[in-house]
Formats: sequence, C-alpha cells, structure tokens
Amino acid sequence: VQRGRMVNRAFGEPAMQLHERHDASDFDTKTQDKLAAE
Repeated sequence: VQRGRMVNRAFGEPAMQLHERHDASDFDTKTQDKLAAE
C-alpha cells in the first residue's frame, strides 16, 4: 500500500513522490528527491 500511494504523486515530500513507475527498482532510484540530486 505504501508504494501505491507514492506512484503518480506530485505533492508532498520529494522522497514520497514517484511520477512514473516502470520497475520495482524505481522506488529506490527514481523518487523526486533522488532525481533532483542528479
């Protein structure tokens, strides 16, 4: 349930935002806080 709440979320803490999900590893590598750090 926690992962489902993160997908397609564009508000709240960047660590809890995952705009698109294509793979399970996206939860570890593609959240907005990690993308902003790049």
